[in-house]
Amino acid sequence: MRTRRLGKTALRVSQVGLGTWPLAGNAGLAGYGSVDPERAEATVRAALEAGITLFDTAGIYGDGFAESLLGRLLPGGEGAPVLCTKGGFSHFAQGRAPDRRAFKAEVAASRDRLRREVIDIYLLHNPPPFLIGLPDVYRPLQDLRDHGWIGHIGVSVARAIDGWLALDRPEVEVVQLPFNLLNTQADQGLLSRAADLGKAVLAREVLANGWLSGRYGPASTFAAGDFRQHLPAEVKAAIAGDRAALEPYRRPGESWVDFSLRFVLDRPEISSAIVGARHPQQIEALSKAGTLSPSPSWHPAD
Repeated sequence: MRTRRLGKTALRVSQVGLGTWPLAGNAGLAGYGSVDPERAEATVRAALEAGITLFDTAGIYGDGFAESLLGRLLPGGEGAPVLCTKGGFSHFAQGRAPDRRAFKAEVAASRDRLRREVIDIYLLHNPPPFLIGLPDVYRPLQDLRDHGWIGHIGVSVARAIDGWLALDRPEVEVVQLPFNLLNTQADQGLLSRAADLGKAVLAREVLANGWLSGRYGPASTFAAGDFRQHLPAEVKAAIAGDRAALEPYRRPGESWVDFSLRFVLDRPEISSAIVGARHPQQIEALSKAGTLSPSPSWHPAD
């Protein structure tokens, strides 16, 4: 598994990271349906065995289930995997920033569940655009970083275009954003600008919530509790049409997973492509992507 530097930080992370939202069930935040704890544990263990060293989670994933899972399974100490978690979601959903006391309590709970004295990366979780550019929003994070609870701070944005607002904030070291073959907003100058500023970029939704895995089509149905079951038929048809238009660019014998990850990892400005998985077998499909190098047409990120 290749590694890449995380912006200007001293951290290096596997260029494919594991996202744990699919492992968390529906408590706290609607997801992909019920979760089998044993299968979730096997998936995390498979990721470790595959050489994945970046694990992405959030306090709201399964009301803490995902963080607790990682806390139990990931080793600590020198050379431990890099943990990235997020907070503030419920406050942001109400259109307001969390106050310092509430935020400190939330981060403290994440530290306990993750069993880490220092959380490597802590991100604001989908703040509304009108808050992203305000310095007061980041002060609670700065306080906790100064107290040694957080290593690096940043923002996870709902739309890539909102990442521009985060780039302007000197407090932000890491920006997490959606980027995939069907959603290329980040490729409209944002990635190169982030590299110029030394900001790390973590790409999420790189398989477009499974639609770029090659498993689903317009007639696909989903289990009860899976948020994708509510997608209108016309939306699924549109996704299938967009994917069909990309088919000529897929190399002979290349899976949709490999094709999709190649597109993301072709950009050296991206430190890691975060892939959500629900089964240990899905981890095997990521091993090839873990060896990819950026296209020589792009300048090296570091």
